[in-house]
Amino acid sequence: MITIENLINEGEQILNGIKYIPPPPNVLRGYKVYQLTDDRIYESWKNIVIRYLSVNYANDVSIAGFRNAISEFERKHYSPSFMKKMLGILEAYKTIPISTVEKSDSQNKASIVINNTNSQTQNQTQSCDMIIKSIEEAFTVSQLKELKQIVNAQNGDLEKAKPKLIEKIKSFGADMAPSIVANILTNPSIWAVFGM
Repeated sequence: MITIENLINEGEQILNGIKYIPPPPNVLRGYKVYQLTDDRIYESWKNIVIRYLSVNYANDVSIAGFRNAISEFERKHYSPSFMKKMLGILEAYKTIPISTVEKSDSQNKASIVINNTNSQTQNQTQSCDMIIKSIEEAFTVSQLKELKQIVNAQNGDLEKAKPKLIEKIKSFGADMAPSIVANILTNPSIWAVFGM
């Protein structure tokens, strides 16, 4: 099983295996060159980390930083400082295991959306609560009882009950259904569920 701790440990092993390659005699270099113990191990680790972060932290703000550190690490001849940067980013995921997603340019750049591992359940619960509230605001208690009787009369078969529910809702007023939909769509939390 892949965990952030395992990825950090494997990255530290790669870091510990980096060796400095001094320039040959009488050669001046304006940069330092390092060598990995095993390129294949590094490549495998790098791709596993990218996939792990993409699956568990989709669109997180630190994924771009991790990819940039990879590019610099490879461009700067495996400089340990960039491997340390990658490990620092993984440590941040370990310390704060929630995803922080930047909003698009069209949205307020100063704000962020925070999703944790329970976000789907929480969003679904909040959405259900919001829909229930919209329905309660649209119908009277007696209207809700009539709708419930229609569902009960069909022994819970919602497909059979649907046409009868539509007719009953129409009988309450032509603008009833659009009003319910408008109440739901004007609630700001509904757009968070759609990631907008």
